Amino acid sequence: MKSAVPAIGLLLSLLLPVGAIAAEEVPFLEMEAEPVRPYLQAQVRLTLRLYRESHLQSGDFVLPEIPGAMVAFVGEEEPRPVTRGGRALELVEQRYLLFPQRSGPLTLPAPAFSGRDLFVQGRPLTLQVRPPPDDAPRPWLPARSLVLSERWSGESGRPWRAGEPRLRVLTLEARGLTGAQLPPLPAPPVAGLELQPVRVETRERIADGVMIGSRIEYRRLIPATGGRFRLPAIMVPWWDTASDEPQTVWLPSRLLQIEAGAAPAPPAPVTATPAAAPESSETAVPAWPLAALVLLALMLTGMVTALRFRSLRRWWRCRRVRADLHRACRRADPAVARDALLRWSGLRGDGHPCPTLLELARSSPSPEATAAVLLLDRVLYGRAPGAWDGREAWRALRPILRCRRRPARHRRQRPSPIPELDPPPMPERASRCAGAFSDAQ
Repeated sequence: MKSAVPAIGLLLSLLLPVGAIAAEEVPFLEMEAEPVRPYLQAQVRLTLRLYRESHLQSGDFVLPEIPGAMVAFVGEEEPRPVTRGGRALELVEQRYLLFPQRSGPLTLPAPAFSGRDLFVQGRPLTLQVRPPPDDAPRPWLPARSLVLSERWSGESGRPWRAGEPRLRVLTLEARGLTGAQLPPLPAPPVAGLELQPVRVETRERIADGVMIGSRIEYRRLIPATGGRFRLPAIMVPWWDTASDEPQTVWLPSRLLQIEAGAAPAPPAPVTATPAAAPESSETAVPAWPLAALVLLALMLTGMVTALRFRSLRRWWRCRRVRADLHRACRRADPAVARDALLRWSGLRGDGHPCPTLLELARSSPSPEATAAVLLLDRVLYGRAPGAWDGREAWRALRPILRCRRRPARHRRQRPSPIPELDPPPMPERASRCAGAFSDAQ
C-alpha cells in the first residue's frame, strides 16, 4: 500500500484542476499566460511554476513545441519560499515570451518538469488570438509603446556645405515586438538632396519581462547645391495594446540650411624650425622614373617567362618525337623511323628540319649514328639487302638523341700551348641542317 501513494498523488495532479489540488499533493506544475486573449503577433507572457517541498526535488522544465507561435526564452527565477494552502513550499518559475502567428484558438501543450526520480506534468492551455481590428492601421504593429528618434553624425558646430555627405540615423523602438516585426521607415525624396541608404540593423533585448525590438536605419544625405531644404516628417501608425486603440508616432520635419561651395581647406599648422638646422637643398623626386622602372621590370619578366615557356614547349615536343622514334625502332618500321628522325632535326639547331636522311647523316657527330642513318636510307630505297634491324639502329642513335630543358653550358677552352702540326681540313660544303644533333634549348 505504501508504494501506491506516490502513484495516486501523481494521478491526481494530472486529473484535478490546479485550484483543487490538496496541500499534500506536491510537487505540482502550473502554466499561466497573460493576456489570454492576445492580438495576432502581440506579445504574451508565459510563466511555468513548479511548487515543491524542497530543492532536493530537482529537474528541468520541458515546454513542448507550440505550432503557430514564436517562443523566446526569458529566464528562470531563483527558488523562493511561498505558502500555498497553509503549507510552506518552494516555488521555481521559468518565463517565456510568446508571439502568436495566426488568429483563432491556440492550444499550448501541457508542460512538464522532469528530474532523476521525478516527473510532473501540468495542463494544456488555450488562448483566443484576436485578429487585427477593422480600423487598425497598416502595417499591423501591436505594441505597448513605440518611439521614433534620430541622430546626426558630423560636426554640429560647423556649417553644412554643398557636396558634403552627412549621416542620419533613424531608430524605431517598440516594446512588445521583435526587431524583425518593425517595418521599413518611409524615405520621401527631396529635390536637390541625394539620399543614399547605407545599412539597416535590427536588435532585440528583454527588459523586465518585455521584448524590446528596434530597427536602425543609416542614411547618407548629400546636398547638390546650397540653399534651404526641408526634410518631410516621418509618421509610423501602430496599435496600442494597453489602451486598445490606434496611435501614431512621428518625427517632425526638419529644415536644413546648406551653404554653397566646398569648404575651404584649413591652413596648415606652421611649425618652428630650429635655427641650427641647415636648409635642405633636396628636391622631390618625380614619380614617373619609378613607374618606368616598374614597367620595364614587368616587360623583362614577361619576356623571360615567354622564352622559358617556349623552351619548355620544345622540350616536350622533343621528348614526344624521341618516343616515336624509339617505338618505330622496336617495331622495325623504317618509314616511321625516318619521319621521326626528320621531325627531330626540325627541333634541333636552328629549327629547320633536314630535307633528307643524307643531309642529316652529314651533321651527325657520331660515326655510329652516321652509319645507322645511312643504312636506314639504303633500306628505304632498296639499296640494302635484308630486313632493317631497328634495335641496333636505336642503340647507335640513342646516345646523341638528348632532350634538355636548358642549353648546355660550354666551358671556354683554353688555347693549347702546343701548336697544331696540320691545320684542320676545310669542309667541303655547309650542311643545310647543321646542328641537328645539338642539345635541346
